[in-house]
Parts: sequence; C-alpha cells; structure tokens
Amino acid sequence: MRWRGKCAIIIAMNKVLASFFPSLALFSALFIVSCSQPESPVADTGGGGTLRARVDGILGTFEWADELEPGRLTENVSFGNVSSRVRMSNAAAIAELPSDGAVPEIVPAVPGFAALDLSGIPRALMDSAVKFFSGLSGGGDVDSFMASGCLFSLALFYEDGWDGGYGSFVIGRADAAQASFEIPVRFFSGDDLSGTCDDVRTSWILEGNSWKVDGIRREGSVGGAE
Repeated sequence: MRWRGKCAIIIAMNKVLASFFPSLALFSALFIVSCSQPESPVADTGGGGTLRARVDGILGTFEWADELEPGRLTENVSFGNVSSRVRMSNAAAIAELPSDGAVPEIVPAVPGFAALDLSGIPRALMDSAVKFFSGLSGGGDVDSFMASGCLFSLALFYEDGWDGGYGSFVIGRADAAQASFEIPVRFFSGDDLSGTCDDVRTSWILEGNSWKVDGIRREGSVGGAE
C-alpha cells in the first residue's frame, strides 16, 4: 500500500509536468510501470504459500528408503595391482576379477567324454591334430604325423581293430605336461556327431618345428550317441 500511494502522487505530478515539459512524460511512465510490480520476489501459486513451500510439502510426504551403500560412489576401490587412484570403467573392473571368483567357468562338454575347451591347445598343434584325426576317421595314410621311432604305436593301434569308416569327430580338452600334450578325440559313425562312437587318446610332442604323435591308443567303443 505504501508503494501504491507513492505511485499515485507521481502520476499526479506527471500530469502537471507533462503540460509544461512534454519530454518528461516518457520517463515518468517507465517509473510508474516499475512501481506496479508486486512487492514479493516469489510468485504466489494460488494454492496457499510460495512454490518452494508447496514443493517442500510434497517432498515431506515421500517415504525414502535407506541408502544401501552410501560410500560406493565416492570411495576408491582397488582391483588387483591397479592403483586405487586410477579411474576404471565397469568392464575393466570386471576383467580384473580373479578367475576363481564367484562366477564359475562354463564350457560345453560331451557326457562321458570330455569338456570341449580347446583354448589350451596351440594353434599349430590344433591344425596338425585336425589333419591327423581326419585321416584316421577315413582310414587314410597318417604315417607322416608320427614322431621318429613311434610308428610302432600306430601299427599297434591298427592291430587293435581300427579300420576307419567314421563320419565325424570331436576333440576334447587337452592335458598339458611340460612340452607335450595329450589330446582325447571321439569318433562318430554318423556325419553329424551321431551313431556309434569310439574314444581315442593321442599324445603329441614338438619335433623340430612340427607337432608329431608319439603315442596313440584306443579307449574303446562307448555305444551310440543321439
């Protein structure tokens, strides 16, 4: 009300001054506009109180849950040999978890045979093994894959009744011992890993720059596989 009274006086003075000094009319009009603004800097929302007060009232009705890990976003967490000062992404942190952690290793396996994890077999050895097993399954000549002085092992293998005639095979997880590898393989009579099957175990050594077979034996027939 105090400002409204002052503005009324100024309006009256403006009318008097305008008749003598027309150039002062514009200045007075601008001043009157500024006087017409509300006194309070916070707008009334029409619902009783300011907007801030209404928001605080609404927030006061919420039921907030207790924070489970209040320091998780601010504390420094160390992984392995990585300094706690290094900022790591979630993917990098997961990669640093030990292999014997809570998540077990999951690999496919053939029941009654072996796991099909071939990650421990060197690439050059795998290439030689595939060629050797392919020759065995069809009854082909595989003498060149045998290590020096070990051809008799292949001869005994054939004497044990091996005549080939298999349509497919699957390689199992290798057992490594120093510079040698023992690789199991299951041969199937069908082309799609089905039918009767035979298990064979081979041992490999590095001879020069090539992987060679220094031992082979049959594990016996294990019946049909569907």
